[in-house]
Amino acid sequence: MQDVSVKGLFDPIIRMYQSHLEQKRIKLDLILAADNLTTYTEPNIMKIVLRNILSNAIKFTPGGGSISISCRDKDRYLELRIRDSGVGMSKEELAKLLKQGLQAKAGTDQELGIGMGIRLSLGYLKLLGVELQVTSEENQGTEFVLKLRKAKGV
Repeated sequence: MQDVSVKGLFDPIIRMYQSHLEQKRIKLDLILAADNLTTYTEPNIMKIVLRNILSNAIKFTPGGGSISISCRDKDRYLELRIRDSGVGMSKEELAKLLKQGLQAKAGTDQELGIGMGIRLSLGYLKLLGVELQVTSEENQGTEFVLKLRKAKGV
């Protein structure tokens, strides 16, 4: 565990998915309340979690859609929001995701996945002490809200 820049977590992940974003014409906005937002976390595990969330957002957002990532400083934590304009999930799918994980489901361009990435990420977030809220509505998109620990050095 160490202090790490939120921007520093996202930069390599966004670079990794840049061509897929361009291919699907998905607009990605990274909005940080300040460039120096820093969280106390295990950076490699947090990158796996963020990569899985962003990968699914891209997979389930149709061409021409949008994804926004924002982070702002709250009193006792950093609030990180990842919102997409994708296909969303029904209440039943969302409940199943939070309890046991979803079954494999093809993305909007028939992207393949086995449905394990998000489920593993939920476990990693518990290990890191990160509180998670997920909201989703069919045909309206999905939003992940992570309450990150503030950096110890701040």
